[in-house]
Amino acid sequence: MAALVIMLVLAVLVLSALLVVNVRARKQDHLLIGSRESERSEADKHHARDHAMEELAAERASREHAEAELHEARLRIVALEHRRDMLEADAGEAASRRGLFNRSSSEIPPEDTEQERSGMSRGS
Repeated sequence: MAALVIMLVLAVLVLSALLVVNVRARKQDHLLIGSRESERSEADKHHARDHAMEELAAERASREHAEAELHEARLRIVALEHRRDMLEADAGEAASRRGLFNRSSSEIPPEDTEQERSGMSRGS
């Protein structure tokens, strides 16, 4: 009977040791799973951050492109205004020249031409 008790005690000790090893293995598995999940969540965070950075870069590029187009449009407006001013100035000069030089010789009284000639000869 003593041999039976010794065998039962040994069986209990072996089962206890197996139980301790099993519990440790489970704890390790849980830690490993937790670290993998943590790595995944970190990777997801990094992926989300990278995606947000890409969107931000795309928005920035779009804004810079729009600003460049606006600047170009402003330059075109300034050039057109300058051209308009030049055309208006040319038109004004042409109108004043027409008033002075487009008269036919029959419209100018002969005494005016004689006065201009004598004035020119005096001035030279």
